[in-house]
Amino acid sequence: SFRIPPCLTGDIVFLTSLPAFFAIRVPPLPALTHVHGLVDSMHPPRGRRSPLRVVKLDNLHFTLRFLGEIDENRAEPLLEALKYAVSDASPFELELRGLGAFPSVERPSVVWVGVRHAVQLEALAACVEAAVSAAGFGSADRPFHPHLTVARCRARPPAALFDLLREQRRRSFGTFQVDRVELIASDLTPRGPLYRTVSVAPLAGGATPP
Repeated sequence: SFRIPPCLTGDIVFLTSLPAFFAIRVPPLPALTHVHGLVDSMHPPRGRRSPLRVVKLDNLHFTLRFLGEIDENRAEPLLEALKYAVSDASPFELELRGLGAFPSVERPSVVWVGVRHAVQLEALAACVEAAVSAAGFGSADRPFHPHLTVARCRARPPAALFDLLREQRRRSFGTFQVDRVELIASDLTPRGPLYRTVSVAPLAGGATPP
């Protein structure tokens, strides 16, 4: 059975309670940056509200587990459990492939980039879920479904988005190495969420940045 190990690290400081989540940040791969720019350029004439809320390029990430608001007292045992849980996991390559939408490309609400061969990513998400449950946060509300959210639709999007979804449904957007899980705090500002990495849990062979 999974148990929370003795304290492994004390590298977290929460000054206030903030919505937080475990995630894998995605680097600005050239093809991903290009398609992100195409989506981001689909704005209506000046003065009209855009039907799209596009995620900033440096905010792109895979959410492994949303936690809600936590503070230092709850975060410390959670991080101890997480770092123990992923310590045996090896870094792996993850290919981003295919542009799609939920619930469908005909009625897009969320525009996303998918992954090819998600087995290792799903296994890592299961390790994170085990750590979260062991730390007393309960089970996730929904199963993990690997996708990278690029934009959300507030209204019917422009025709150009439907064309882009058809054109890019099988395209590869590049490959990057997954070697860490990050605890990210979300500070909501008038200009959108500001994501701050609070702590890092390296996979085997991964290195915690200085």
